[in-house]
Amino acid sequence: MRASGTTTYFDPRDLSWEAEGTAIQAATPIFVGLSVAVEVRNEARVC
Repeated sequence: MRASGTTTYFDPRDLSWEAEGTAIQAATPIFVGLSVAVEVRNEARVC
């Protein structure tokens, strides 16, 4: 079983799912090879 974690960023200018998808795509290569599953989310959407 792989551990998991959430990486949040804060961008109140664009709360769209499309913008979050772009952030996820940009972050994916950074976390490749880690033994943890990382989930990227825009924290501004829940504030």
